[in-house]
Amino acid sequence: MYITLIERWHDYLQDAEIWTTRFSTGHIRGRVARLLSFLSEFNHDPGNVQLQLLTCEEIGSVLGITSESVSRILAKFKRDHFIFVDDAQPHEINSADLGRLQEISEQA
Repeated sequence: MYITLIERWHDYLQDAEIWTTRFSTGHIRGRVARLLSFLSEFNHDPGNVQLQLLTCEEIGSVLGITSESVSRILAKFKRDHFIFVDDAQPHEINSADLGRLQEISEQA
């Protein structure tokens, strides 16, 4: 039981480190790209990048930035064709260029 408890504690600490280092450091554009890449990891179909987008307020809260900044960055990603969103469902990314998002996240 002790070993199981320590293993769980270790997993929780690793998760906390990911959230702290990935989403709290670097330029805002890179942090948004890292969050989108992270959310895409939960997609069960690796060939089809489709994910439910958080609201700008929620993304801002996770990253520690304003919702206006998130909105501007997401709009730029759409214009640059890094993410593709159907206007009928604006809170859902239909597909994303994960390679480009990865490049952006590594630059910042």
